[in-house]
Amino acid sequence: MASNYTENYGLCQWEATDQVLREDFNRDNAKIDAAIAARGNCYITAGTYVGTGESRNEHPNTIITGFAPLLVIISGGSYTAAFNRDNPSINTYAGSRGEPQIVTWLENGVSWYVDSGTGSPSQQMNEEGVTYYYVALG
Repeated sequence: MASNYTENYGLCQWEATDQVLREDFNRDNAKIDAAIAARGNCYITAGTYVGTGESRNEHPNTIITGFAPLLVIISGGSYTAAFNRDNPSINTYAGSRGEPQIVTWLENGVSWYVDSGTGSPSQQMNEEGVTYYYVALG
């Protein structure tokens, strides 16, 4: 039986003189399993889309993920975009002349458009014929 336990989950920590029991391992495994289950599932998806050459609020881009994403990163053409559901102030992208995006979070994806500056398709990550790569975490 363990004489010490971890602070956060109360898992066994044995001293050299402690008798190690199978029941201790079973109890620890049950605690770990419950802690992981309490955190919920984590989802990830990746994919591509080909730009259509359209932009602005009349032609938003949409990625359907099948879950509510928390972070979406898109790369292709001249820019890389990063959209963060929990911190909308960083819903922008990097490039020589990045413009902020108007982002709408969906239950099963994300939609966005550029609505400032020139509002070009490349700034919206939608340049005609360009393949864009994305990863979404939820």
